[in-house]
Amino acid sequence: IAADLKIRHAVSVAVERYDASLPGEGRRLALTFAGRPVSAVVAFHGIMGDRDDFAAMLQVNCASIAELFEAVADQSIQAGGKPVLAAVSSVAGDSGRQSNYPYGASKAALLTHLASSTILEYSGKGSTASHVTGMGCHHRAAIRQSCNCR
Repeated sequence: IAADLKIRHAVSVAVERYDASLPGEGRRLALTFAGRPVSAVVAFHGIMGDRDDFAAMLQVNCASIAELFEAVADQSIQAGGKPVLAAVSSVAGDSGRQSNYPYGASKAALLTHLASSTILEYSGKGSTASHVTGMGCHHRAAIRQSCNCR
């Protein structure tokens, strides 16, 4: 994906890794970009488990992404950037199944956080956020319309 972005859009791309299971790692990663505007952050991660793993799934599938997006957006906006924040997720957040309801709940929590917190916080500052699933990027338009964001 990084190579494709570089070729198609002639942009600089950095692929960074962090341990999403550890609270605070998103803020630590954001510090590596301090003072520089970031144009986009795309989060591709998640874990699936059973109901005994719900706290871990909530951390990795929702809290870590929220923390990363907020930390990078805050720093980037201070440096003059208007970052696009995109979480590549799962259709399980839209329509969970009985067999993996804790996983679906953790993905739904991410969508809810993006819709009710991240977009409302950053849309007036020129940043956008979206939740992308195998069904496409339909959430961004619906979320932006529902909160009258630009």
